[in-house]
Amino acid sequence: GGAAGGAGDSPARKASIAGALLQAGRQSVAVREELDGALARVAALSEEVAALQKQKQVAQVYHADVQKAVADARTLAADAVEARTADAARFASAAGVLTQERDTLAGQLEEAGAARLEERGAREALAVKLQA
Repeated sequence: GGAAGGAGDSPARKASIAGALLQAGRQSVAVREELDGALARVAALSEEVAALQKQKQVAQVYHADVQKAVADARTLAADAVEARTADAARFASAAGVLTQERDTLAGQLEEAGAARLEERGAREALAVKLQA
């Protein structure tokens, strides 16, 4: 044989080489299509992964928000109980003071009433004496 693909090649050999090249070309196209498909699947999967990671972050933030809300609610409830307890103590104290004041006033009124009765009795006695 002479130079590659030279005039020395028989038509059968040339046809065989052309067929092999054509088949190699077809296989190359098929491999490239398969590769493109695989790359597209990889891209789609990485988008899915990114979306899932974003969802996970959102869920973590939401979870943290829920935990904070629960903690805040507990704090508010505890503060409210504390405030109500303090209010109740203040009201009880005020009621005690008012009860003492009432008792003191009632005592003073009783004394004033007794003094008035005494005074009236003395006046009546004096009037009786004056009439006599």
